[in-house]
Amino acid sequence: MPSNICASTPAPILAPQPAQDAISVNLILLLIVITLYVEL
Repeated sequence: MPSNICASTPAPILAPQPAQDAISVNLILLLIVITLYVEL
């Protein structure tokens, strides 16, 4: 049982991280687009 719990715990912990990375990348891209738009 403990090995099963250890195997299942990384999934919820690792799952949100890619989503957060995608959100941060989207925010960076938005900032770049906004700065380019303002400079133009």
